[in-house]
Amino acid sequence: MQHFDPGRLTAGFLLSSPYMNPRYLVLAALLLSPLLTILPASATSAVSEGDLVKIATRPDLYYVGPDMKRYVFPNEKTYFTWYAGFDAKVITDAELAALPVGGAVTYRPGHRMVKLTTDPRTYAVDANGTLRWVETETVAAALYGSDWNMKIEDLPDAFFATYRTGASIASASDFVPNDALIAATSIAKDKGLTSDTIPPVVPPVTVGTLDVTVSKPTAQAGDVELLTASGTHPTGVYKMEIFFDGNLIKTCTYSPCAGEATVPTSGTKTSYEARAILTALDASTSTQAVTITVSTDGSSLVQAKPDRAVIRTNQSAGAVVTADISIAVLRIDVYVGGSSKAACTNGARECRWGDIVTDPVGTVLDVYGKVTDTIGRTYTSAHSSITVSDNDSPVVTTTPAKPIIYVGEGVDVTVAGSDDDGITKLEIMQGDVVIKTCESAAPCTVTTGPWMSTGTLTFMGRATDGLSLTAVSPVATVAVQ
Repeated sequence: MQHFDPGRLTAGFLLSSPYMNPRYLVLAALLLSPLLTILPASATSAVSEGDLVKIATRPDLYYVGPDMKRYVFPNEKTYFTWYAGFDAKVITDAELAALPVGGAVTYRPGHRMVKLTTDPRTYAVDANGTLRWVETETVAAALYGSDWNMKIEDLPDAFFATYRTGASIASASDFVPNDALIAATSIAKDKGLTSDTIPPVVPPVTVGTLDVTVSKPTAQAGDVELLTASGTHPTGVYKMEIFFDGNLIKTCTYSPCAGEATVPTSGTKTSYEARAILTALDASTSTQAVTITVSTDGSSLVQAKPDRAVIRTNQSAGAVVTADISIAVLRIDVYVGGSSKAACTNGARECRWGDIVTDPVGTVLDVYGKVTDTIGRTYTSAHSSITVSDNDSPVVTTTPAKPIIYVGEGVDVTVAGSDDDGITKLEIMQGDVVIKTCESAAPCTVTTGPWMSTGTLTFMGRATDGLSLTAVSPVATVAVQ
C-alpha cells in the first residue's frame, strides 16, 4: 500500500496518474513556483502582519498573516471580497522569499455563492474556505434574495483544492450569510490565525447609495403612504429596512423595497418620519430619512360656492359644496352664518343648500363646507361669503360642450347669466384672460382650439347686470387626452 509522503511532492509525481487532478494542479503551482519556494523564515523590517505585498516583476499579490507567512490571492474576484482597492507594499525578491508559504486566500464567507464549471451545484462559502452546497433555489433566495442567481461566481476547478467541503444547507436556518460575513473580519480571523485580542485587518469603508421616497410628502390623517427605499453597495445589499414613525414596517433582502403605512387619524403630530436603513454585505449601514407633513387643509379637495355672492333681503340664496373624487365621502355639511344649514349623508359628492334670506342689508354670511370621510377624517373648504345688499349679483354658469376632448380637437364653451336687473354683458375667460365678450343677455359661446397637447383647460364666465354689479361663475374644466 502506497502512503502519502510530502517529500515526494514533485512535479512529475503530481502530474502523473492517478494524481492528474485539478486539486493537485493548483497545489503543484503553489509548491513549485520559484516565487513561492518554502525557505526558512527570516526577520524583515519592511513587512508586517496584515500587509498586502508583491514584488515589482510579478503581478502575484499576497496577504501576510500574523504567523508571518504569505497567503496568495488566486484571482481578483477573491481579492475584492476582502478589499475595495489596491494598497500593496512592493518588496524585494529576497524579502518575499523570507516569508514562508502559508497557502491561498479563499472567498470571504457569506459574500457570494460560488460554483465549479464542472459541477451544477451552487455553494455558499463558510468560514475558512468551507464550501456548503445550497440544496434548493428556494433556500438560495431566502439566503441571498430574489436576485440570488446574480450573486454566483464561477470558481475554477483548479482553485477547488484550496477549499474544503462542509455540510449542505437544506434550509435558511442552516446558514446566515451576514453572520458569517461579520465574523470574518480579516483573512487571519477567517483562517484561525489570530484571536479576537489581535486587531483584525478591517476592509476599507466602501460607499453606496440610498434613497427613500414617499407617495405623499404632504398627507391627510388616515392616508395610506407607499414608502419606497432603493440603494446599492459595492459589496452587495444584505437587507433593506423601512421604518415609519420609528416602527419597522418592511424588511427586504433586495432593492428596491416598498411598504405601506397609514398616517394615524388619532395622532396629534404635525409630521412623521419615514426612514430607510441599508445593511451591506460588509456589515456597514447607511440611513436616509424624509419627513411627511400632516395637513388639515382640505381647501384643495373641497369647494364651497354660493350661487350669488350678493343678494337682496327676502331673496332666495343658495350654495353647493363639492368633494373631490379622492375622498370616500360619508357626510357633507354646508355651513352658512356659522352653523350647518344642510347635511347630506347619502355618500354623494355634492350637497346643496337653498333658502330665503331675511337678514338686513349689510349682513355678510360666512359660507364654507366640511366633508367627513368613512374613517372619520374631516376636510374643510376655503371660506366665501354671501352679502345682503340693495342689489343682487347675477347668477352665472360656464358650460363646455364636452368634458373630455382629444389632441387636435376644439371645444365650444358657453356662458349664461340671469339677474332681476337684466344682464348687459357676458364674458368668457380662459384662466384670467377674456377670450370673448357678448354685449347682451343671451348665452355667449366661443369655439376654442384646436388643442395640440394634453392637459386640463380651465374656463370661467363673468356677467354684469343692469346696475353694473358683476359675478364670476365656478371654474369649468376640460381634459385634453
